[in-house]
Amino acid sequence: MEKSTLSTPLPISLTDNVVENDYSVKALLCERFRRCRRHKAKSGLNKSILDAAHGQFAKVLKYVAWKLGKSVLFVDPKGTSQHCWNCLNKVPKELSDRWHSCECGEELDRDENSAKLIKKIGLSIESGGGSTSPEAERLRPRSKKSLQKGKKACGLMARPSPQFVHCVYICVQNMRPIVDFQKIERLMQVLGREARGSGCIYFTGGASALLIGWRSSTVDIDIRLDPEPKGIFQAIAKLKQELNINIELASPQDFLPPLPGWRDRSLFIGKHGQISFYHYDFTAQALSKLSRAFDRDIKDVQAMYEQKLFSLKQLRDGFEAIAPELIRFPSLDPDVLRSRVENFIKRCEGELEEN
Repeated sequence: MEKSTLSTPLPISLTDNVVENDYSVKALLCERFRRCRRHKAKSGLNKSILDAAHGQFAKVLKYVAWKLGKSVLFVDPKGTSQHCWNCLNKVPKELSDRWHSCECGEELDRDENSAKLIKKIGLSIESGGGSTSPEAERLRPRSKKSLQKGKKACGLMARPSPQFVHCVYICVQNMRPIVDFQKIERLMQVLGREARGSGCIYFTGGASALLIGWRSSTVDIDIRLDPEPKGIFQAIAKLKQELNINIELASPQDFLPPLPGWRDRSLFIGKHGQISFYHYDFTAQALSKLSRAFDRDIKDVQAMYEQKLFSLKQLRDGFEAIAPELIRFPSLDPDVLRSRVENFIKRCEGELEEN
């Protein structure tokens, strides 16, 4: 993103309350620039910071949120990287320490920990603690005059490019609600009715977690078509608007080599019309999540194992089966993935021995 422009819509989904890091752009600029006016503002790190247009984005975000009746909460970031978002205990770190590890068991990237803590603080702010001024809250966008007042109240004095405002507007307006069990049931029914041929649809990720029961909701629905039913894409396009959900073609095969026998291990859900619905092989799902190893992924793998959706032997054998083919996935480090698999197995075996 360059200053006052934004070439493509941001790939993010916002909730009704937007929580933003209330940092000072001026404070981010190097000390040399702040002290010496003759130092070039458009050089080195300063250039990157200024061209990113964080301040302009925040102002436009406030204005667009105000127009849509949303609230934006700005949280002071001071100390958020030095405290645990879960238990709020202080966990001192040097700037070079990029990993957050707390006695309460939280293990994640320091930036993710800081973001979660900022969100936690923001959502705890009582009504009236938002970033828009009282005057902006009273105004409604009914005329050009009120719009100009709204811009002024939100601090948007200079006129940004139409592309910039449009893309921020799209980010806030195109918010999809969470997906629940009923929406997935409705999805299967309509896809079975609308499809013009037979085929199989495999759910994976959050959709499987929701249907099995270790999650109560998800953000989007990841599926794999194999074989692809005729007319299915037309039905998906229609349903995305009708149900206001995000459907993506994604499965473990997009991140790892396909495991031998994955179809046979995929759990049958049901059949609607000519379409059979399955959970994609949970052994493959577990390996795929371990390859990413985000906090949510690790919790999902643990939940799958506790639900007995795969065994430790299947997990180890599955990795060994695809290990020779991992060279086809340059972004993956086979040794790192092997270590994650073995560590997960050892931890589970240790818990079994304790019990």
